[in-house]
Amino acid sequence: MSFLGPFPVDDAIARLQKYAKSLKIVSGAAGLRAALDSQPNNNPAAYVLSEERGGKVKYSGPPIQQPVSVSLQVVLFVQSSANEKAGAGAEALMREVKKDVRHALLGWVAGPAFDELTFQGERSEPYKAGWYAVQVIFVCEYTMSHKAPE
Repeated sequence: MSFLGPFPVDDAIARLQKYAKSLKIVSGAAGLRAALDSQPNNNPAAYVLSEERGGKVKYSGPPIQQPVSVSLQVVLFVQSSANEKAGAGAEALMREVKKDVRHALLGWVAGPAFDELTFQGERSEPYKAGWYAVQVIFVCEYTMSHKAPE
């Protein structure tokens, strides 16, 4: 039996739509730059993207087996109110949004081939045009296995 991945980002988006009720938009993004360059139409919003990296082959088969590390990035956006210059309101809203995202994704298993998602970290992005953006990063692993056609 073959399993080649990739991580089901659409399932993570659906999970956030269901359980992170504070978010108004949850969508995918082709890359981090695309997510950061997009200013959402609604507040708060999230864009979800993933990155995968293969490890050393464990078993050269057949079938070949290779571990894959997944980094699931959830880029969150909240907007400050028009009369707010320092962004304190946006920071307070962001704390609540991050809690919702952690609630939805921490420990979630995307399917039988995947380990559970664990929290890796977060990083704030530069405050831009009234929008405060934070990346919340989760990780998991799975094993690709495949018997090459003869």
